[in-house]
Amino acid sequence: MRVPEIRQLTPLRCTVLAAKSKHTFPILSEAVYLDTETSHNFDESDGSGHGWIYQWAFRFCREFAYGRKPSELMEALKRIEEVNKLSPDGVHCVIYIHNASYDLQYLADWFFRYYDTSTFKMLAVSNHHYITFEIGPWIIRCSYKLANRSLAKWGKDLGIKDRKRSGLIDYNVRRYQDTKLTKSDWVYMLYDCLALEECVLEEMRLAHDNLNTIPLTSTGYVRRDTRRIAGKDKKNRDEFKRTALDRETYANCRAAFAGGLTHGNRFYAGKTVRGCIRHRDFRSDYPSQIRVSKRCPRGKWLLYYKWEEGLPECSWKEVDRLAAENVLLITAIVSDLRLRPGVTLPYAQESKFALAAWEDYEADVVDNGRLIRTKGHTVITMLDVDWDILRRQYDMTTMIISVRRSYADTFPEYLREVTDEYYKGKYLYKNKVKQLKSEGASDEVIRDAEASLTKSKNRLNGIYGMTATDPVRLSYNMNPDTKEWSHQELTASVIEEGLKSFYGKRSSCLEYQHGIVVTAAARAELIEFVELIGYDNFLYADTDSIFYISTPEIEERIEQRNKEKYNNAVAMGAFIEVDGKRITYDAFDLEDEDIVAFRFLHAKAYAYETADGELHTTIAGVAHRDAKGFTREQELGSIDKLSDGTVFRRCGSTTVTYLEQPIQDLIIDGHEIEAASAAILLPTTKTIHDAMHKDEDIYYEEVDENHGETIEEYILLR
Repeated sequence: MRVPEIRQLTPLRCTVLAAKSKHTFPILSEAVYLDTETSHNFDESDGSGHGWIYQWAFRFCREFAYGRKPSELMEALKRIEEVNKLSPDGVHCVIYIHNASYDLQYLADWFFRYYDTSTFKMLAVSNHHYITFEIGPWIIRCSYKLANRSLAKWGKDLGIKDRKRSGLIDYNVRRYQDTKLTKSDWVYMLYDCLALEECVLEEMRLAHDNLNTIPLTSTGYVRRDTRRIAGKDKKNRDEFKRTALDRETYANCRAAFAGGLTHGNRFYAGKTVRGCIRHRDFRSDYPSQIRVSKRCPRGKWLLYYKWEEGLPECSWKEVDRLAAENVLLITAIVSDLRLRPGVTLPYAQESKFALAAWEDYEADVVDNGRLIRTKGHTVITMLDVDWDILRRQYDMTTMIISVRRSYADTFPEYLREVTDEYYKGKYLYKNKVKQLKSEGASDEVIRDAEASLTKSKNRLNGIYGMTATDPVRLSYNMNPDTKEWSHQELTASVIEEGLKSFYGKRSSCLEYQHGIVVTAAARAELIEFVELIGYDNFLYADTDSIFYISTPEIEERIEQRNKEKYNNAVAMGAFIEVDGKRITYDAFDLEDEDIVAFRFLHAKAYAYETADGELHTTIAGVAHRDAKGFTREQELGSIDKLSDGTVFRRCGSTTVTYLEQPIQDLIIDGHEIEAASAAILLPTTKTIHDAMHKDEDIYYEEVDENHGETIEEYILLR
């Protein structure tokens, strides 16, 4: 176990990168890569106690600085500030922290003590979840938002040399600022700094970035590539402006937006199914919808129908006729919903139907967050493809209130082009990695290829998140004097100002209405294949995959449909060529798993066994492994133990408690401590149950840079 050379920093004078725009400052060409370790004496029973930093280190100009107390950290930063002549209104310096939201809870008070709080600015996606934190001459960025994965996974994906040393620290041991630290303690901390530095530098190398141009979040790369391609044709900008959403249509889009469909066959819940079980995935599901769908709204939304007393009602026959050439946003009153016999994947979400319910409305029978039967009335806004599924599955009484239409076509060429770029990169580098390994290439060459593969895969997956980002962002703020959090109220004027700002920016090019149809198309395709498999044979689905009981007849039907999809993709040019082989989008691929048993309890809680005796699990809220590598499969023991009341102790989740306390010098257990505000992470047991009270609540999909509010406010503003 190599201990990196550690010596106190002698700050170097760095070159300066010019300000990126009139709204930014010039910054140093080198960043600080910071990590802290914390401990606490918090008592859950009465909420008393404190948390503190007991160790810190950072890298700057390829050297370490390190210490034990936060005041020492601030003095080290002051030295960099002095040598490089940093100032609040002049040159700034970037600090990267992985998961900055956690560390800043401990550090914010110290920055507020050392610097004028009038210079404080921040960008956050919700309370305590920062993207940036600026004060004085320092710009703190959250590298987790950039990587969208753990530091260990990020380093592995990029193939860096000095990776995070996981498992060296026992977090159950209380440490103080004068505790004698071991070799392992220092190795763990210093490698965190090294890994963070190498990851950021490698990201910049791969994308030809510097600290001025590197994005703040992972989807920033995709946005940049998309803007580059879209900017080649002025018509794209004209179309973007022409199809701008007004407040009412925006609210309808938000109401219609839904995430992936995740649910299990209620007749198999809590039972172990044995036999010939197959698992299939839709190949690059969301990118495939962008590439092959011909139901993207391409024109300005027009109000086709609005109910008024005394006027004829709009019929579903008229809606179906209109949907042949248009994408529709339909708002209707739904009464007395009844699921038809034999349907085992109900489509109607309890949470969504309750948002605009009348006083007489009741979700009478619910299957794990999906509706079986309702009484009374509610108002729902959906896309036409959603209504089509709902009308196939349920008997109900409806009255259409409004219909908006936009002509249906393929997705814009620039969006299909950037999708192809990443899709091709994924398969090119996948093949290249295999080839290099077979040829015995050097580790460095293989690492480069693997890093490029990871980049293509992540950016391909990021395309959807980019399209579905809410154009109206609520600002989150924290008062540096009181540490209280607040955010804007979502009013009609805030929506209108947000839309005006979004469509007025030269950097904006993505139509939000495109994002809402991607998941709708994916849900419709998932339902199509469940119907093809047969509701009786369906076991469990999660967004882009299905587990089912297989028969030769089912496999024949699937393969026949796959051939049709292949031919359609080829006809549309929705394929890439790699080494003379055509790889299309939109295929329902069989996973290479010999599954002999499957069991689920509810959404995001299932397990299966393969013929080699291996147990595989997916259980939301239960860690895949604990700090010592003990897996949830080991803790579960066997598939039949996945049942109501099963408790995970070692792989249970964690809870966080935020303590807002002033900077203070304390004596704790006889040790002198510098303490301030803290975020206390506590391990908790996780008890799983046979049904979640609410299935998914994922009609609001978490996309970075979105605000974290529920959709209810949008519906109320329609």
